[in-house]
Amino acid sequence: MEFEESLSFDFRAKSLGLLIDRLEELNAALNFGSRNHITRRKATASLNPSQVSLFSTDRSEVLLVVGHKCAGKSTFSDFLTGERNGVFGLEASMLLRNLAAEDGVTIDTSADALVYLQDKGWDIVAESAAAYVAREGAQLNVVTGLRTVEELLLLRRNFPQAKIVLIEADLRTRFERHIKRAREGDARSFQEFQLLDEEQARFGAMRVAHEISDIVMRNDDDIRQYHRRIDDFASLLEIEPEGRLQESERHRSVRALHKIGRAATCDEIAEVTAEQGPRVRKYNNNRALKSVPEFATRVKKPGQLLKYKLSSRGAALLELLDLGFQDVALRRPRAPGGSTPSPKAYHRNAADRHSADGIKK
Repeated sequence: MEFEESLSFDFRAKSLGLLIDRLEELNAALNFGSRNHITRRKATASLNPSQVSLFSTDRSEVLLVVGHKCAGKSTFSDFLTGERNGVFGLEASMLLRNLAAEDGVTIDTSADALVYLQDKGWDIVAESAAAYVAREGAQLNVVTGLRTVEELLLLRRNFPQAKIVLIEADLRTRFERHIKRAREGDARSFQEFQLLDEEQARFGAMRVAHEISDIVMRNDDDIRQYHRRIDDFASLLEIEPEGRLQESERHRSVRALHKIGRAATCDEIAEVTAEQGPRVRKYNNNRALKSVPEFATRVKKPGQLLKYKLSSRGAALLELLDLGFQDVALRRPRAPGGSTPSPKAYHRNAADRHSADGIKK
């Protein structure tokens, strides 16, 4: 074995390498300032005197941004903090790594993060994020990289005005961006990249992203189009989301399971859903609950019908889903012509309004 090859098996060389990596992290932290997980552009009149603020001055807006890897979450935050006054940006994944480092834990992979959150609490990052947002008092707060339902629920409890923004992009497009980043240790094949999506789904939020989100924004084209969509979005921040008009079959199935309070068959779940509205047939509630194993546990014993039992995380999911149907306190402004635009639908339409420039980012 050559000397260079043997270094990967030498514990002394490994320890030295880890020390060098840690020193580089500390050096970066010093260069970025004491809050290396935060990006903020302070509100100053001299920044752009002609710029008209799109944010209300009598209350703080909070955006909770979710999405798959390479969908454009960080770009969303970077654009707002770089182009707008009074914007505070917070990256949850960096905050997670900082919290773990304080406990002597290194977070290198999604698996590491999952184990840490299981041990310390699914909403530990949100607790810290809420403290930062409350202390900063910015006009607009953008929290990206949230991955658990419990994180979103805690922040919605603390900031009732918060909106959940789902950033979406085609899987192939996201894989192309991932390859262009060329980061060490990243997935190199499309199949490996698909597995990363499943790893992220195990945190919980992406299993139900469409059901919990107030606004959906597409990011399939070039960076200039995406920036225009974010501008469109900023112009609608004063519009209150109407909430979801109809509960999903999953939502009603989870509520029924919560009401039953024990492991129940799909027939039993269907009966309880019928008491609260349209029946969710057993095949449909089976499919809906099977797709969220983090929140509904399958109980299958020989000679017995399949049952589902709400997991310890199920109640948090139900509460977050219920929040989407609470009454909106403020009247929504009307669009020209008298119609009331829906923020969620608007961003799908806005995505189609701009022509493609042909540059992938």
